[in-house]
Amino acid sequence: MLSTVLKHMTQAIFYTDDDGYLVSCHPAPGMDIEYVKEKDCPADKNPRIVDEADFPSDSTFRDAWIDNGDTIVEDLAKCKEICHRWRRERRENEFKPYDEIIMKQIPGNDIAEVESARQDIREKYATMQTEIDNATTLVELKTILDI
Repeated sequence: MLSTVLKHMTQAIFYTDDDGYLVSCHPAPGMDIEYVKEKDCPADKNPRIVDEADFPSDSTFRDAWIDNGDTIVEDLAKCKEICHRWRRERRENEFKPYDEIIMKQIPGNDIAEVESARQDIREKYATMQTEIDNATTLVELKTILDI
């Protein structure tokens, strides 16, 4: 029994949901993985047990995982979508203090300097967008976003 438990601790159950996301189920230690698969996973989604070696250990792009039939891999196009979302969030956060100055017309601020700073942000993130679009590997994506 112990060898069965240890074996299943290095496995997970995967299936793709109706929205196209890969769902993973990691049974608690001591639970029989076949039992969990039958009990907790929708049979119509064709869940399958996958060895730990056959799915990414890095979950940075977890929402971009797909089941290619042999292994679980990161889909580069989905990774790029995630990176663009992160890029937009970062850009928005960098814009916030300047947007506030522009919106409220806060006295004592040089509007030309504020607009110049906003243009620098636009250019920085436009460059980042191009780099993301042109990336061919996950390592490049992580480097671009410094993650």
